[in-house]
Amino acid sequence: MMKRMFDSHTRRASTHRASSISAGPDLLRHRAAVVRWALAHGHPVDRDSLAVIINSASVSASGQVGLHWTAHSVNTLLIQGCSNWCTAHGVRYPDNLSRTLTTYLRYLGAYRLLDADSDPMIALKRSVAEFDKEDREQLNQQLAKESTRGSAKSRHPTAQLQFLAPVLPLH
Repeated sequence: MMKRMFDSHTRRASTHRASSISAGPDLLRHRAAVVRWALAHGHPVDRDSLAVIINSASVSASGQVGLHWTAHSVNTLLIQGCSNWCTAHGVRYPDNLSRTLTTYLRYLGAYRLLDADSDPMIALKRSVAEFDKEDREQLNQQLAKESTRGSAKSRHPTAQLQFLAPVLPLH
């Protein structure tokens, strides 16, 4: 099932991609550098996810590339910053956000671009992993609910073997 965001004015599904939303030249250069580095080093990167991450982080940094990262800011970005940015710009929420964020944090660490008072890389990655874990737990809970609905259906009397007619071969 595809997640879609709806434009509040027209109530139609948005066809915009996050990577096509206009951004300042510094942000565009930064995004291009991250993509080149990720591809050269074999790390997963999704252009739309990266656009959402960098643009969302730049909102709190007054349009500049955000280089101050803490576990709290990672959580805030993943929980509300990215979804707020997607809603404000009428784009769908990307599926690969956490993997791309991990790649982005690796890029910032590799080039020593993180502010000196940022949290250690392990704390930042742990914060992303905890977000992923919560997402997986929610998905597992949804799947468990769906499977219990299915098992309730299988307990219906007509689903029992005693109510099934035998199949006889025709000769």
